[in-house]
Amino acid sequence: MQPSLLLMSKIVVLCFIVSGQIRHLPFHLVPFVEPLRHLGTPSQFHDGLQAVFALAAISLFLNRWVRAASIVAGGVILIGIASSIPDYENNRLYTGLILVLAGLQGPEGAPWLLRVQVVLLYFAAALNKVLLVDWRDGYFMNAWLSYPGSAVHATWTTFAGHFPRRVLATVVSWAAIITEFALAVDSR
Repeated sequence: MQPSLLLMSKIVVLCFIVSGQIRHLPFHLVPFVEPLRHLGTPSQFHDGLQAVFALAAISLFLNRWVRAASIVAGGVILIGIASSIPDYENNRLYTGLILVLAGLQGPEGAPWLLRVQVVLLYFAAALNKVLLVDWRDGYFMNAWLSYPGSAVHATWTTFAGHFPRRVLATVVSWAAIITEFALAVDSR
């Protein structure tokens, strides 16, 4: 595995563990893939996912069978997603795919599999925003940043007050859309 991909895989796995995501690997409740429901009890399934992920993480951190360890760690996350519809999250899907694609990448050459994934991610996100009128008109950004529980609420309210209604929110929305399209086009 290329050193940069190995480092990335280690950081992703470490963040997954430190953030407590390993404890939140799902039980097979309402699966996307029905046969997963029959792999032991929900508790056994959950414990099995945790054990396999932990073994893959140990192997990755000890630099043993790193490509296989990355694929297995990512595969555990993807199987967890497939086993429980209520536990689906985009960030977990992306994490699992990144680990699997890093493990599939050959030892030489540019990591084109990961680049394709990043291009698809940013292009889809930008396209989604362009197609939603709430993003194009600044309604979403204004509501999101104006929410009283937001960390930037006071700052946003102060800045937005100096502009006509939703103008700043529309500018910020379009800046996000253009940035995502630019990242999709220029992902070296």
